[in-house]
Amino acid sequence: MLYVGNEDGDFFICRVTATPAECSIQILCRLDHHDDYIAGIAVSGAKKTAVLASGDGTLSVVDIKASRSARMIAR
Repeated sequence: MLYVGNEDGDFFICRVTATPAECSIQILCRLDHHDDYIAGIAVSGAKKTAVLASGDGTLSVVDIKASRSARMIAR
């Protein structure tokens, strides 16, 4: 899995597949709860939750194991 944040405050959970000839990225989930860029992402060792830091001055905790559709737990 690949966890990515962008300058718009969106958080993506992606699946990356690669072969010698090709690499592809499939977006599994997108959250847009922040008003500014995602400055940092920390994923738990069990890959059940992620903590997002945003340029809007907030932190959020995301349940990334919630049946393929991540949801924000707290902000």
